[in-house]
Amino acid sequence: MHTKTAIEKVTILGRGKVGHGLLRALKDGPFEVRLVSGRTARLKQVQEKEVVVLAVPDHCIAEVSDRLSAVIVKGAVILHCAGARDASELRSCAETGGEVGSMHPLASFASSRRPPDLRKAAFVISGSRKARSTAKTLATTAGANPVIWSVRGAAYHGSATLVANGAAALAGASIQICEKLGMKRRDAERAIGALLCTVGQNIAELGMPRALTGPIARGDAPTALAHRKALQLEDPPGLDVYDRIAPVILASAMQAGLSPEQAASIRKALRARLQRS
Repeated sequence: MHTKTAIEKVTILGRGKVGHGLLRALKDGPFEVRLVSGRTARLKQVQEKEVVVLAVPDHCIAEVSDRLSAVIVKGAVILHCAGARDASELRSCAETGGEVGSMHPLASFASSRRPPDLRKAAFVISGSRKARSTAKTLATTAGANPVIWSVRGAAYHGSATLVANGAAALAGASIQICEKLGMKRRDAERAIGALLCTVGQNIAELGMPRALTGPIARGDAPTALAHRKALQLEDPPGLDVYDRIAPVILASAMQAGLSPEQAASIRKALRARLQRS
């Protein structure tokens, strides 16, 4: 059930993956929502109760802001969705009376046709007081969790990239190994994708490092060594990935309480020289 809002219209500029994802998430809200091209749209006067969301490439934000600055009414809210940029990208709109901010949906947008479910996702929000309040309303309308946080930029975006892109790349390596062992690719994709969903659930509900599982987390050096030997035989590129990520897993395991003795045995297993096949 939606609460009353001062928002009457939301215009999303940018017909890419993020734009389509936001349209899907907001279309059942208590306000009009439309999706238009970020570069070629003929921008009409933006009223005080209208919100414009820029879902355009990062390098286009300032340019689109310059165009918007000529048509906004004082008090209109302008938001952008770039995680690596702050509200200063919308400086020209702010200078002409706009309330500006950023609203970064912390989710993986891989397809325009199949946008992610943003329910329970985090929308990281910053900007002026009115911009933050408006972005919070959009987040809750989408079923997402608003996170008000002004400390943003490339390091924050890099941390998100480690998970979103890193997890997908690791999943790709795992799927390749399963294929080499005889599993059908689509079956492997579904299985590994479902496994990742349970990992995400554990992190969200239990936190880190409690969400960490597996032989390294429990100090099982013989199994870690067996992993390496099997990968050396079945998929040497997979072994390279394993050897690169295992130290990161070990560091988390030590935070979770793995004893120094167990950590030493894991390190020995990870450094053991393997016989070339």
